[in-house]
Amino acid sequence: MHNLIKAALIILIIGLFNSISLMAVFHILMIIPIVYFIYKRGLKDLPNSTFALLAFCIVAAASVIFNQDVINNGYKNILKLKYFIIGSLSIVPLTWFFNDYLKNDRKRFIKILVNLFFISLLIATTSGLIGFYTGFNPLKYKVVDTYRNKGMFGMIMTYGYQASFAAILLAGFMNERKNLADYYNKPLLYITSIINILGLFLSYTRGALLGFIAGLFMMRKKVALITIAVFVIGGGVVSLVNPIFIKNEVIRKGSNDKRMTFWKASLYAFKERPLLGYGYKNFESNSKKIKEKYDLPFINNTGHSHNNFLQILSTTGVLGFVFYLLWLVLWIFESIKSNTVVSRIGFLFIVTFIIGGMTQSTIIDGENLFFIFAVYAVSSIRSNKVELSAKA
Repeated sequence: MHNLIKAALIILIIGLFNSISLMAVFHILMIIPIVYFIYKRGLKDLPNSTFALLAFCIVAAASVIFNQDVINNGYKNILKLKYFIIGSLSIVPLTWFFNDYLKNDRKRFIKILVNLFFISLLIATTSGLIGFYTGFNPLKYKVVDTYRNKGMFGMIMTYGYQASFAAILLAGFMNERKNLADYYNKPLLYITSIINILGLFLSYTRGALLGFIAGLFMMRKKVALITIAVFVIGGGVVSLVNPIFIKNEVIRKGSNDKRMTFWKASLYAFKERPLLGYGYKNFESNSKKIKEKYDLPFINNTGHSHNNFLQILSTTGVLGFVFYLLWLVLWIFESIKSNTVVSRIGFLFIVTFIIGGMTQSTIIDGENLFFIFAVYAVSSIRSNKVELSAKA
């Protein structure tokens, strides 16, 4: 079991920024330890937030079952709930692994994981930046466009929010550097942070940048203000080279108008089916029909709600929304109550996730869900035996 968990963690970290296929292997490897340790230990290791999340999954599954009249792919969307279920239930085997199995080797293995996280992020972001500047991504080994930095996954929004999640974790490491001195390589942390911030900025993903800055404000306002100043100066420099930069990448009126339309359509979807919504992950396939019905603009622009709360509301109704909101609230309170190094960094992540999710549906993006629930699981391990989680 310990070898399965070790392999799963290493593969997850390598794949987190480079390959969704590798991250899928993490799920495969973790299923056996999850089943085994739930059988052996029960559910005592799970925080209350996990039960709220599992209740959300039950409602989401019901929303698919009872909305077959508007769902085109049968019950397939229920399988997508694996991100929530496997990610959250992995708390049980991870609690055993870090608290009971790792003893004398704990510090060394955690340091390996942390530095591997930095290296994986550094390699992926550097490769994405090379692609952005040259038009050829060396790791993907393919020609890419140079409009905005898309990282390794090749999708602007996916990369932007991945980069913001990573950026706030790196900022958290910086903030807790004295408590974490034995767990990371300092030059590697600084180099990775600089490269990641550059990659995040060049993605020109406004919601991701806003989420990152909001997370910084939960840490130190001075740091947040300095970061804002750096972004403003950077934007000013780019504007001198490209005079229409502010209009195209900051104001981006067309993008704003499209988002407003998706938000309105999501509310109409909720009004039509308030209890269970249109079915989990089923707003996308019905967005055009809803826009046509209510005479909304941008009819041919189909997609998700571009807001996590509206996405949940429109697809799982008020029942799913209540449990989703309860999960977030409990996760926040659990992090604050725990007040460990890991939970404090996790709290910054929660803020970035919530604020960034106001303009993008990151809660349905597989690549982001792996990231979100990896942080959720690790930050939810509660025990003084874990040196990395020691109170400040």
